[in-house]
Amino acid sequence: MRKIVLLTWLPLALLVAGGLWWSAAASSRAQAPLVPLPDNALSTGFTTRYAGRNVYETAVTLAQTTFPATSELNQPQTIILARPDQKAELMATVSIIHHPIDAPILFVERDRIPPETRAALERFEPEGQAFDGNVKAIVVGDIAEGVVREVEGMGLKVRRIQGAPGDPVSLAAAVDDYRAAIHADHPDTVVVASLDQPDFAIPALSFVAHMPSGFVFVNRDSIPEATRGVLSRRYGPTFMYLMGPESAISEGVARELARYGHVQRLSAPDPYALSAYFAGYRDSGQDFGFWIGRSPRDFGWGIAEGGHNFTFVNPDAWAEGIAAALLSHRGKHGPILLVQQDAVPEPVRRYLDETVRPRPAAARDQLFNHGSIVGNTTAISARLQGEIDGLLRPKAAQTEGT
Repeated sequence: MRKIVLLTWLPLALLVAGGLWWSAAASSRAQAPLVPLPDNALSTGFTTRYAGRNVYETAVTLAQTTFPATSELNQPQTIILARPDQKAELMATVSIIHHPIDAPILFVERDRIPPETRAALERFEPEGQAFDGNVKAIVVGDIAEGVVREVEGMGLKVRRIQGAPGDPVSLAAAVDDYRAAIHADHPDTVVVASLDQPDFAIPALSFVAHMPSGFVFVNRDSIPEATRGVLSRRYGPTFMYLMGPESAISEGVARELARYGHVQRLSAPDPYALSAYFAGYRDSGQDFGFWIGRSPRDFGWGIAEGGHNFTFVNPDAWAEGIAAALLSHRGKHGPILLVQQDAVPEPVRRYLDETVRPRPAAARDQLFNHGSIVGNTTAISARLQGEIDGLLRPKAAQTEGT
């Protein structure tokens, strides 16, 4: 009888012991810290990282990804050269990325061409712009004449675009004049950035590179004369989009700008929140025209569903983030979303998770998002890249009854 009892309870004891072991193992696994991606992980299922060891290499990575230069079919006609230590000047430079110039931005110092940039110029061998006297390099901003001669010594014909030294407002006006000469017109949509808080305008640079748009600067409480000149040269009403709250551009400046056309303020508490707002913003309507020759107006991404690309930029690493506006012109076109080095700000998280995250669908109908991560792990951590990957992937299908 005793043997029968032992045999009866033995399997139950083994099950209990096994369950306790499994529970302890599962608990230890749950408490173990997650292992981050290695620093050299450039891609996940829904993200791709564009990075280099420094800002010069990152710009080269962005350029050669969009212009591989493996044949004449994907070779750039022109290279834009600008400084990575002048934020406002670099922001104004983005206006010339778009067609017909169709060029990436590489970085130089005021008095020197870094070896990363020199090697890229030699490899790209730009073929030149036929509509601008076969210009192969456009040097923008306060860059020493010695650098220009060095570029010319590499066999590249140079076009210089300059403003007054240290004055990004006059440089933005010079860029606008150059674009107008190339297009034989001034675009009627104009992004207005604050010189006092320029980070609010970084998200708009994606659309400036994507579609022809003007770009000007104002002070919080005044409009520089060079900006007034840019706006007065538009034919008909100008549609101005003010990037930032009244702490960046005052209501008085907004009312004064209304003398030149229609003013629309895009406001949010901080640049991170504004990047999420701008990704979903779109303004469409009539630009100008009569009963024939009407011209439409279409400004902004207006993305409110899955199936899109997003460029993730840390505004603290603003130089490579601004250069990454190229991806909205030649890469997977899409808006810039601003993140911190190791965190997704809550407005950006809500936009990704609640507004544009793809819903489950049949395999043949499933939409997918993709994220371009700009900079190395000092700009956006490997851990955060994995988190962004999770926010971009389609929501898991819920089973019946859950």
